[in-house]
Amino acid sequence: MEFKSKHILASLAAALYLLTAFLPVASEAAYKPTFSMKEAVQDASKAVPEREKITRSLGAVLSYPGRQVSFAVSDPEIGEIFQENGEYRVRLRRPGKVLVHVVFPQGKGALPLVRQLECEVTGQQSGKDSTAASSYARQVLKLCNEERKKAGLEPLRLDEELTGYAEIRAEETTRKFAHVRPNGKYCSSIIPFSYFTRFRHYGENLAGGQTTPEQAVQGWMNSPGHRANILNPRYKLLGLAYVYRPDSQFKHYWVQQFGTR
Repeated sequence: MEFKSKHILASLAAALYLLTAFLPVASEAAYKPTFSMKEAVQDASKAVPEREKITRSLGAVLSYPGRQVSFAVSDPEIGEIFQENGEYRVRLRRPGKVLVHVVFPQGKGALPLVRQLECEVTGQQSGKDSTAASSYARQVLKLCNEERKKAGLEPLRLDEELTGYAEIRAEETTRKFAHVRPNGKYCSSIIPFSYFTRFRHYGENLAGGQTTPEQAVQGWMNSPGHRANILNPRYKLLGLAYVYRPDSQFKHYWVQQFGTR
């Protein structure tokens, strides 16, 4: 699935632009949502933040590299706010549930954008839990760039911001395997609306059930829509996530978030 957008200075202009800019190009093979432009505009203009459920391992850190965001947490014993390299971050230090408010400052005179992350912290240490996921991400990036090289395209660069969005989407797909999120919004809403104008192009690939990076990438390459995203010359950046949930429908979930700034 791909969405296009142009740089826009005002949220009103951005909302109006959605009438012509949100054009679905490639959708997940097992799910083809019907898009309503009217609903897209209403969805994008909602100011009240909804909670996004995520799962992270003990010791994981929530951050938005390069973004001057601030945080507030419901339980400092579970989520510890700290600074590193001039940026605020949240370290998950105990198992449990914590509500994390992420505040994105806007332009002069504009209200800040707020995201609410309902985070469940598991008892397993992040280092052990994330080894396979990070290794898989590197392999997926390598395999995709090999396919792009065959097509004479520039390689994709792994992007931390898009990877953060991919991680949230991976958790969501364990509950609803679709390009429409569990809250009923389109997958593009994973990007804070004011930041969506930072991306000239955006797309998403999903896969479920594949147990290795090779299987995931091969499945995408065998699907015209997913292949089009991987070989799209407009994309320069890639965010990747993999999660394993043995008690869910597909058990293995893979997410690619494509973008161009």
